[in-house]
Amino acid sequence: QVVDPPHPCAGSAYPHGLFASRDFKRGVTLGQYAGCIQSGAAHARRHWSRHAQGQYGIELDVSDGLCSALGLVLDAKHVGNECRMINDYRDIAAECNVRFMTVASPSKGVWVDVIATRAIGSGDEILADYDDGAAGRAPRASPSTTTT
Repeated sequence: QVVDPPHPCAGSAYPHGLFASRDFKRGVTLGQYAGCIQSGAAHARRHWSRHAQGQYGIELDVSDGLCSALGLVLDAKHVGNECRMINDYRDIAAECNVRFMTVASPSKGVWVDVIATRAIGSGDEILADYDDGAAGRAPRASPSTTTT
């Protein structure tokens, strides 16, 4: 959905946000963050230039036997789904309402789930903490990792 003022993304190159079309309970998986997997170095070269607009990378933070994804980034800048429209909560709300969780399975691979950290009402904007796993930024706390 395109956002209007006073939303901080209004009028920017990417004036979008992701809004809930129904209610979600805390702990529910809203969806998977989709994109192309690339090395962290390739992602940095491609996106951290003076011409870059919008950052859509999530660091894959799991290393469990055959499912190591350390040093890789899931980049949704050009390929992805609606989850790439999730904005950072700062200047929009007091706290985020979702988190990104890297999940690994020896038979299914590695992916990133979007998990509700609190109840989300229909019409609420879906907001994450970009400093907790966004590519190119150090997480403030250890990201959660689940192995199935």
